[in-house]
Amino acid sequence: MSFALVASFLLACANPSIEDSQPGEIVEPLTAACGHQPVRALLALPGGEAWVGCGDGGVLRTLDAGESFEPMHASRQLQVNALALDGDGALLVCGRDLASRGADALLLRFTERRGWESLLAGASRTDDACALLAVDSQGGLALSDTRGDALLLRAADAQAWQQPPGWWLGAPSQAPRVWDLQSGGGCWFGLGADLVSPPVFLRPASTQRCLPLRAVAVDPGLAGELWTLASPDDGEHWLAGGRELRDEAESAGVLYRSSPGGERWRPVPLPLGLGWVRDLDFSPSGACGVAVGSRTRPEEGGFVLVSQDGGRSWQEIDAQLPPLRVVSVLEQGFLVGGELGFVGRGRCW
Repeated sequence: MSFALVASFLLACANPSIEDSQPGEIVEPLTAACGHQPVRALLALPGGEAWVGCGDGGVLRTLDAGESFEPMHASRQLQVNALALDGDGALLVCGRDLASRGADALLLRFTERRGWESLLAGASRTDDACALLAVDSQGGLALSDTRGDALLLRAADAQAWQQPPGWWLGAPSQAPRVWDLQSGGGCWFGLGADLVSPPVFLRPASTQRCLPLRAVAVDPGLAGELWTLASPDDGEHWLAGGRELRDEAESAGVLYRSSPGGERWRPVPLPLGLGWVRDLDFSPSGACGVAVGSRTRPEEGGFVLVSQDGGRSWQEIDAQLPPLRVVSVLEQGFLVGGELGFVGRGRCW
């Protein structure tokens, strides 16, 4: 098997030699989909369609594998933090509109037939940006704000949002802030922290019910942060990535892999010089895993790691890249996004 990163999604489908590229080969030019704004969210879909969420430059779509990007929302000050598809295949956009008075949280749904619709009606709290968004296998939605302390859930057939009083196993005052949220096996899983203790993995407290959630220590000795969570096998095993804080000016990227169910965790060896694992994703079958982030020194740019074995081991792609924030993985390829509007594409097989 070989890996090849193509640093231009713009040319990825137009150049047939890309599929035969050797590891580390680069095709230019780079795509600055968001101008100089960072790419905060990516959603790659089969058939050449992809969505890009910008720092405060709106949401864009390509239908031609990146030959062109079209703004899809009237506001160009839409800050997009997450993109997903709901149970009916419609696009969901989580973030806030900086052009609106108060810039409250928003969750939008887009279809070609109905255009844009707001889904946050009935939410008990919308005074902060929507930061996290997850969709379960039944089409249920869950989101959290940028503070990590407002978890709202809505069933697929419900109109209103609610913060379930029993979502957390323990005193409400001791509930951790939610930094990432994913679905697996029909239930919710997450990463959280209380700002004084090491990060924790959030999982159902019982095998019979999805709520409440309880905390499992990932690494009791970790002085750092875990921000991103992904599973190669629909919730049986999990990968958690982030950084270890060594001092005010330096950090080291960390990655952990769980035992079945997430009860025990082990660190995964990573190459030297990685400063922060910012995002993780796996292909639908779990055969391809990709992790992205930034190096120890910001001026050294970013990195891409690829796994073929469910996250047990990772290989770094040799490429000069800006600091990266997000990744979206298809069955045989992936998109990465980062600073200065950068969007790139790689292949994993």
